[in-house]
Amino acid sequence: MNFTIYLINFFIYYFGFTPLAIIAGCFPINPYYLISFTIKFILIHAIMWFVNITISCHQVKKINKRIKEG
Repeated sequence: MNFTIYLINFFIYYFGFTPLAIIAGCFPINPYYLISFTIKFILIHAIMWFVNITISCHQVKKINKRIKEG
């Protein structure tokens, strides 16, 4: 997956979810909470991306092996 697509995906989710979380009252409008949320969001998003890439690479290798076997 192209890194640009990853960044676009990240920003769409971040700027889509953050205002909704503020409106819903998940955290107050405070720089400390916003920074804390942002760090957690980045870590969770990076972990999910890594797991997704790992699974996808494994599936591609499996498919390519089947194709070579005929």
